[in-house]
Amino acid sequence: TMLEAWKSAHEAIPLKIAGEGPLAELVITTARECSRIEYLGAKLLPEVLDLMRSAEFLVFPSEWYETMGRTIMEAFAVGTPVVAARIGPPATMVIPGETGFHFTPGSVAELRERAEWCSRNLDQLRAMRGKARQAFEARYTGAANAATLLAIYGRAQGAAGRMPRS
Repeated sequence: TMLEAWKSAHEAIPLKIAGEGPLAELVITTARECSRIEYLGAKLLPEVLDLMRSAEFLVFPSEWYETMGRTIMEAFAVGTPVVAARIGPPATMVIPGETGFHFTPGSVAELRERAEWCSRNLDQLRAMRGKARQAFEARYTGAANAATLLAIYGRAQGAAGRMPRS
């Protein structure tokens, strides 16, 4: 979906793809055919975070139900807005117009529209960087996760105290 969106885009900024996986050959072939797509291959986490930090936005194109969007958290940590498929937890992590945008999973046209909008409206997109970082600090730091977990334990203890004993 992402490759087709960039191939058919009229005014999308260059797409850089880092990582490896079962679609690597397809990505390599497509990058050779489309000058707006660059395949970087496997990168170490510090390199990936530097790439994210310098990116205008990150695309999270998964069409499957992900358990959690670690990549989205990493993008938010460095203040990068995210364009994510509207499916599963990633859809709840990205707040449209604040920390990024959604598109329908598998929709080349909708992803292309989002990518082109972002490419044409860099000032508005850059204004989202602070909100992306705030989202990370509010929900995904160790302290935020500890507070959430302790609240869950507190509710569970309260519920256990109200349960009938056998």
